Amino acid sequence: MKSLSGLGFLFLLFLLPSAAYSYTGRIIFTGYIYQSPCMHSISSTSVTFSCQKGTHKTSKKIELSSDSSYLPMGLGTSKLKWVNREHSLGVLVIAYR
Repeated sequence: MKSLSGLGFLFLLFLLPSAAYSYTGRIIFTGYIYQSPCMHSISSTSVTFSCQKGTHKTSKKIELSSDSSYLPMGLGTSKLKWVNREHSLGVLVIAYR
């Protein structure tokens, strides 16, 4: 039984040096970011999104009572996730396409 536990300890010592190495890499982005994000202003009852696509600008008001909605010009979606039952604290998730 002692030889088995000693063998396990030896195996652990063998693995320790390999766990100490770190690996690095490189991510290369090719392309352009050509669309600016929508700006938003939040009031106690609604969120107003102001979006620009090229030279075209538009705004859309979304009531906080709705769960999800599309951003102007189909640029993405917004979804409100309430943190508490009273709906006084929430997280607004904006996803761009």
